[in-house]
Amino acid sequence: MPSQDLAYTTVQYFSKVGVTPTPSEEHRVTTHQPIDDLFKHRVTPTLKTEWRDDEYPPLLERVVSSSAAGFPGHNGHECQNRHAFAALLQDGSVTTWGKSEAGGDSSNVASLLNGTVKVSQVFSNHRAFAALREDGSVVTWGDPLHGGVTADESSLLKSTPRIINIFSTTGAFAALRSDGSVLAWGDALCGGDLHSAARQLNGQIKVINIFSTACAFAALRADGSVVTWGDLLSGGSSNAVEAQLDGKNKVVRIYSSYGAFAALHEDGSITPWGHACSGGNNYDVAHQLNGNPPVVRIASTAYAFAALRADGSVVAWGHPHKGGSVRGGISTLLNGSVSVLKIFSTSAAFAALRADGSVITWGDSASGGLSLDVAEDLRGLIPVVKVFSTNYAFAALRADGSVITWGDSDSGGDSRAVAKKLKGSTRVIDVFSTSAAFAALLADGSVVTWGDPVSGGDCRKVAQQLDGSINVVKIFSTLWGAFAALRADGSIIAWGDSTQGGHNVRLDHAKNIVYLANPHINSDLSSIASTFGQSPCRIT
Repeated sequence: MPSQDLAYTTVQYFSKVGVTPTPSEEHRVTTHQPIDDLFKHRVTPTLKTEWRDDEYPPLLERVVSSSAAGFPGHNGHECQNRHAFAALLQDGSVTTWGKSEAGGDSSNVASLLNGTVKVSQVFSNHRAFAALREDGSVVTWGDPLHGGVTADESSLLKSTPRIINIFSTTGAFAALRSDGSVLAWGDALCGGDLHSAARQLNGQIKVINIFSTACAFAALRADGSVVTWGDLLSGGSSNAVEAQLDGKNKVVRIYSSYGAFAALHEDGSITPWGHACSGGNNYDVAHQLNGNPPVVRIASTAYAFAALRADGSVVAWGHPHKGGSVRGGISTLLNGSVSVLKIFSTSAAFAALRADGSVITWGDSASGGLSLDVAEDLRGLIPVVKVFSTNYAFAALRADGSVITWGDSDSGGDSRAVAKKLKGSTRVIDVFSTSAAFAALLADGSVVTWGDPVSGGDCRKVAQQLDGSINVVKIFSTLWGAFAALRADGSIIAWGDSTQGGHNVRLDHAKNIVYLANPHINSDLSSIASTFGQSPCRIT
């Protein structure tokens, strides 16, 4: 039975019950909806991202780090589009496909995305995209209620000072400008209205980074203080911990679950706030998070946080059955006697990779928290080097190129149908995911899929295009069930749910693609660009 813990978030509905709406009939309501309902279709990042917190104003570039984890479909700063793809081409233009009303149709702004002014990067939320152009202007499209159309588009198209980076919640965008000030647009209840914090975000004290939960933002300023806005119960209000976030004990990084934030201070201590069912307080383990030993990084499920300390031990808090409690025999395996190197997550379970190549799991058993069936394979005799996940299942890549899976069988936890291809005879070099399916990239440039067929687990219709005759170099996904493989010739092959971008109808003309917008892997531009012999796109 799904948990009925409430995430007090804004859920936008675009039709009346039983009625197909016309545009004039579209409306939205605010609801207290269970987190599990919000995550019926979700994806946990296969490549986690972490952004450098350098001194302002040097380049705020995005760098890939597999150790940073966010809630499903989120990297700590940006939310993944549920329904559509946006591809950046070598000439600086953008092509889109997928559900039209969620950003799959960009015809209304085609003249702004044709490369006349080159696009340097594309960002997303659940139902909209925002393209950052080389002149510091921004073009948006998709669902108007999610920031696809701004109230004053000219402020973005002719932004002065120039915009240098973009962040998102599920339904809103926030833009960081070169003077350290911030703009926001989209759903007001998801952070699209920052009037309550406008004076603190005007650049007088420069903002250097922005983080997000599902419906709230947290801006880290140059003096180490934090400013929040958005849904009050999703971390948009930090009044209860205002004294801890005033910069006296500088915050250096902020992590997030679906409805809560956790600030890492320079002394290695932690301050959480937000929804209690998402880890918004750590009263039970506060004494273990006081900086002795210091916390070095944090991972999260939708409901809980897990902090990795400098001694290699792990401390967890949040929903006790969704990864927020480490007790009994598991606690002795995470006490640092064998150091934990990285922590990965599904929606409600964690997997800790230890220095000996073994993996320890905890949390919701149906979401990968129980790994008894593959315990022998995860002992480290063949070391695990990285762990990937769907919403309810994990996949561990081992040093010999083989893959071990566990968790919900319908979400990729059962890979027996393709077991021979995952044994390592042809090494797996990377794994990608949608909400309920995995796609493994092999060393010969071919692709193997498993999991829910509708969510991309069945690629038989495009098997010939994924057989390695033209190498696949990277795989991208939408949040609700489609994959798109970028091949070495710049072409794209898509499969999965056709209503969510899993089709190739509009892709025949889309050659020489550099990368696709995706919060988890679109920052890995250097390795992609090198494939095509060009410099990576960077925000300057």
